Amino acid sequence: MGVNRKRFVTRSEYAEENKRLAKINKVGKYLNLYIVVAAALTVIILAVTIATSGNEEVASTKPPEPVEDVVTEDLAEEPVEEEVLVEEPTGENTIVTVTDDPVVEEIQTNEAWSVHPTEQTGPHTSTFQKGHIDYEEKLAAIFSVTDLVQEESFVKSVKNNGSASSAIAVVTSKDGSKMYRVSIEWIGETGWKPVKLEVLKTLAGAY
Repeated sequence: MGVNRKRFVTRSEYAEENKRLAKINKVGKYLNLYIVVAAALTVIILAVTIATSGNEEVASTKPPEPVEDVVTEDLAEEPVEEEVLVEEPTGENTIVTVTDDPVVEEIQTNEAWSVHPTEQTGPHTSTFQKGHIDYEEKLAAIFSVTDLVQEESFVKSVKNNGSASSAIAVVTSKDGSKMYRVSIEWIGETGWKPVKLEVLKTLAGAY
């Protein structure tokens, strides 16, 4: 029959055992603290991730702002105006010719311009004497194609235009804002007919 013998621990062994247990407890505390911190960080990271993804989703669903139309100016140079024929609104079938004459702004012609009927009888003689019937009929034909009133205008010049059956005159408004040079031709036994109206820029060199 065996005999149980109780082992006695010395003071030094007891102290060593307590030190070992204290170290184990200390390591356990640090491990528990690490687990708690790691769990808290995991929760924080998860919350930030969810919040960020939510903001991105809201931003992605936000409708795009309308883009304003950008109007660009046409920088192409305007074509240089050349001598052209156009319909003149001041009279049906009136043709306007742009010219490079420094005195003349434009030339107007119209085949439909009427002959001013004459009251003369017998052989026709072109006259440039004021008060003569032929001279007065010349003026009537001249002013008929302008926007001037004869009685409120100045007759600067009326003269032969190269033959006895043609004449040319320069007339202006009294304030000088309107200046015209008109060419007329004699239509046998009918009267004087305007054939050309020139809108003048200046009177210098016009007659």
